[in-house]
Amino acid sequence: MVRINDLARELGVKSKNILDALVEVGITKVKTHSSSLEDKEADMVRVHFRAHPDKYFPSPWSPPQADTFRTRIDLSHITRPGDVLKAITQAGAKPAGTTVDVSHISRPGEILKAIMRPQTTPAQKAKEALKVAPVTPLNRGINPDAQIPAQGLSSNLQLPEGFSFYTRGFVDFDHVIQHFDWNLRERALTIDLSACTRSNFQSLALLVQYAWHLTLNGCIVRFKYGTAQSGPTKMLSSMGALDWREVLVNDGRDFGNIPGRKTYALRRRSDVQSTINNARKAIRNYSIGFPEYLSYIISELLYNATEHGRHAAVVDKCQVLVPSVFQFGLYPQLNRLSFLFSDLGIGIKAHLEQSYPPFPTHQEAIIYALRPNVSGTFRQQSQPYSMSDNAGMGLTYSSLMLKRLKGDMYIVSHDAVVHVSPEDITSHQIRNYWPGTFVLINLNVGSVPAVSLEDLMAEIRMSAQKELDGASQKEESDRYPVSMFNYFGKYAEDKDAAITFRDRHLMPALENGKKIDLDFRDVETAPHSFLNALLATPVRRLGMKAYQWIRIYNAPGPIHEIIDKVLEDNLPKIQ
Repeated sequence: MVRINDLARELGVKSKNILDALVEVGITKVKTHSSSLEDKEADMVRVHFRAHPDKYFPSPWSPPQADTFRTRIDLSHITRPGDVLKAITQAGAKPAGTTVDVSHISRPGEILKAIMRPQTTPAQKAKEALKVAPVTPLNRGINPDAQIPAQGLSSNLQLPEGFSFYTRGFVDFDHVIQHFDWNLRERALTIDLSACTRSNFQSLALLVQYAWHLTLNGCIVRFKYGTAQSGPTKMLSSMGALDWREVLVNDGRDFGNIPGRKTYALRRRSDVQSTINNARKAIRNYSIGFPEYLSYIISELLYNATEHGRHAAVVDKCQVLVPSVFQFGLYPQLNRLSFLFSDLGIGIKAHLEQSYPPFPTHQEAIIYALRPNVSGTFRQQSQPYSMSDNAGMGLTYSSLMLKRLKGDMYIVSHDAVVHVSPEDITSHQIRNYWPGTFVLINLNVGSVPAVSLEDLMAEIRMSAQKELDGASQKEESDRYPVSMFNYFGKYAEDKDAAITFRDRHLMPALENGKKIDLDFRDVETAPHSFLNALLATPVRRLGMKAYQWIRIYNAPGPIHEIIDKVLEDNLPKIQ
């Protein structure tokens, strides 16, 4: 919001001029001098004044020339402030000497201060204002742990003529991500689209999220647009993305409000259903229609993005929830339907490592997340023994469905890409970097088999269950079951017995790679001293793996609460 009085001071006009101009730019709501304008309305007024300088300014609206407000005085013989005043008032004083700005001088002492103050010529000022640290391909998209560039400069990101994933007949994410320098902080950046003539909506959606990231880093980001009726500028306008900053800082704000829009900002689970409904209305207008399996795939990936990509930050001293982005579009020439799901979270590897041992690479973490009963455990559960809202099959089912539908899924997180194709699953490392996760889906609408959601789900469940059965057989052989009643009776209270059992049975089993199943059936009491003696050492030894390696069955509520406390006290805090 911009107050009319402040806008008048900014433009150097009277508030009445602003009020008169409002009607001319189409803002008919009555305003007063103390009223405020929306940022978009203020921009309209600024453009109007720049387009009509003769109407609002007595002389052409251009910076004053240096000599207009400069008085040249020979200061070579000046020793006292009074001498300066005398030199100014002498008739016929000729410009010959040091240039001092005396346009605001009212007392002799101020003249001496002006003399002593270092003077900067207009040429020097212009040179300083235009100082630019160009963003080169060498420092774009590098790891955020690298050294931060020097502060206080402005930067320019000149997008190439072609800004798209699709180059030379295949998908190349480096072609887009290489332009993103995630280390820029507290500087001005101009993203120049004027030379860019070819792009695609999914690449531009990532560009918007890059602008969000820089804004979170304290940067002032501006876009220099090209021709409004073509190229990326027209595409961003149709996406409703020209107001990208307002979408970031205003909770509940989405990309435009035009019918059939194809770009959405999601912050919470409650945003998912309305987004699916809007997508269904838009896609039903395509020749492919909107098969129910599309609804399933989209909903699973949207829930993943909102649950696992949540990212809170501070902008302008206000806390914001950084949105995830969903974008889709039909490309009739290619007979292709594309979907993008993207977030600026911490990435798949970091999420999995809240519940699993560390992974050597991001590629291995993504491939592991595709396994059944894994993707739903990305975040640490507040109740470690309760079922997750997501049963862990979302990413598995979505990827298996796309293979069956002869589609392609690309999962990008940090420096890794995993490609799920109809034939196989491959992975490779990219040269650059995306801080969170994005998933690109391409579906050839001309070759999609005619299959119902019920038949497809039955087929996918069978395939997933076969994989689970094989994994379960191996897992059963790797578990160490314990009946607490058989070892400790109805009242499990003997602390010394707990220590002895821990050292003789639990610790050796863990050292042999076995996971512990503690069955509390028929056990009525187990105090904190007993449970802490039994579990504290194994929990500290396992770390965050304890949630996966120690399972509790049939425990009464009070015992569950004590075990939760033991885990909380013996595990590192999750920030």
